[in-house]
Amino acid sequence: MSEFKRENGLYHCNRKGRLKRNQETLSDDLIFSRLDQA
Repeated sequence: MSEFKRENGLYHCNRKGRLKRNQETLSDDLIFSRLDQA
């Protein structure tokens, strides 16, 4: 998986491999987490 979070929590690499701010990936995280639980 390419998903990871830095210790400072400022940046997050989503599954698309793009480095974004956490606020921009919150929606993606919710969608991915729901898909994983499904």
